Amino acid sequence: MNVKRPVWDVRGVYVAMGGGFLILAILIIAIVLFPMNNALERELRTEISLYLRYQSERIIEILENDLEVAEQIASLESVKEILRAGHPAGKPLTISKQSAEKNGLSPQDQVKAALAAHKSVLGVTLADAHGQKVLQEGLPVQILSLETVKELGVLKDLADLGGGKKGLIVLSPVRLDELEILGYLLAVFDFEEVASLLRLPFDGHGNLFLTRGQDVLFQPEKLVDPKFPAVLRGGWQEQPAGSFTRAWFEPASYSLHTQFLLPTAWTLTLVVNNDLFFAEMRQDLSRFIIVLLVVAEFVFMLTSFSVRPIIQTLSEEKRFFQMAVTDKLTGLSNRHLLQEVLHRELIRFQRHKKPLASLFADIDYFKDINDRYGHLVGDQVLQETAKILQGHVRRSDLVARFGGEEFVVLLPETTLAQAVKVAEKLRLAVKEHRFSTEKGGLQITISLGVTEAKAGDDTTTILERADKALYQAKTGGRDQVAVLNPDGV
Repeated sequence: MNVKRPVWDVRGVYVAMGGGFLILAILIIAIVLFPMNNALERELRTEISLYLRYQSERIIEILENDLEVAEQIASLESVKEILRAGHPAGKPLTISKQSAEKNGLSPQDQVKAALAAHKSVLGVTLADAHGQKVLQEGLPVQILSLETVKELGVLKDLADLGGGKKGLIVLSPVRLDELEILGYLLAVFDFEEVASLLRLPFDGHGNLFLTRGQDVLFQPEKLVDPKFPAVLRGGWQEQPAGSFTRAWFEPASYSLHTQFLLPTAWTLTLVVNNDLFFAEMRQDLSRFIIVLLVVAEFVFMLTSFSVRPIIQTLSEEKRFFQMAVTDKLTGLSNRHLLQEVLHRELIRFQRHKKPLASLFADIDYFKDINDRYGHLVGDQVLQETAKILQGHVRRSDLVARFGGEEFVVLLPETTLAQAVKVAEKLRLAVKEHRFSTEKGGLQITISLGVTEAKAGDDTTTILERADKALYQAKTGGRDQVAVLNPDGV
């Protein structure tokens, strides 16, 4: 039966305090730290996006400037004059007198002057409408087939200039008017300005790559992570422009960020080592969590020290309470607790009209056991009998030692007929038990008196009736159950 005891014990206080601090730490981590971590990650990803957009705008500006220069050269009258002459490269050109006298320069010299005016142009090749080379100045460019030229219209490509240098090839048509094309100008531009931007690592955590389709056109000589090319190859199939994906490689994780470089068919791709990129933030978060736990532990220890007198008082209170309500020999509830619980159950019986039964049990011939085997064996018999009684009733029932060899069992919500069955079960359990003592084996019997509560009962009247029933069982030959109805019959 549940008995009123002090609410807290020593372990309960420490468990409650420790659990409270732990819950507080978890709430701080869940409500504050994780959202803060997510917000910081979003800011860092925004930083990646802004960096990629800024670099792409700078590269596009350079490419558009090169295209504009190529178009300016292609629009020169001297270039058109050369193409109208239609002579293959290396042969004398027949130039009109008007063109020759203009500025006092020949068409070839005018092209050279245009090249000198634009330091980024490393070479120019002119081809007629059929793809035949007409003029070449500076670095040579391989002429594309006429079909390729017509298909591409304006072409940007990279050429290997040797020594690890790259050249940007720009194709611009030379038009007589809006409908007629005289030929094509292929200009080679210095790519170093773009390459210098591509070589810059992203905050020590990533590198830029110039790609076209699945081909890598340019990659920096020095990489933050040597696995970047493998990551780039592995992520191409599922990487649409401008989106974010994550590919997992042991032991680090990587992300690809892309931006198209119009008007080319190139893509600027930023490969980032996420572990390096988020390392500092995650280290700060880990340090904060450790500090939080250390502070929580310190506060817990300080609080524990502060409440130690309270805990000691609770411990003493619990010990005194146990001593006050427990029979020292058998560990059962004592007579004092029996009176308290019986009083409470009688109130419940009167209020809710729920049945309440009481059993009085006595060990038969216990004095003879003490005289024959000694008081130590008698104590052992009492202890084991208490365990048998306790083990054969419900948790809601109360077994108490009333005094000497007498025991009382309270059976809440139990009718008289049901109580008789319980009493008989207890009688048989004790009778069939063999007590193993230092003086040899021993078997005993018990007698039981059974009654149930009636209106107007108090703790004295119901116990007196149960005691009278017990007396009837003992005078009737012992080892039996006697019943006394509430009306005294």
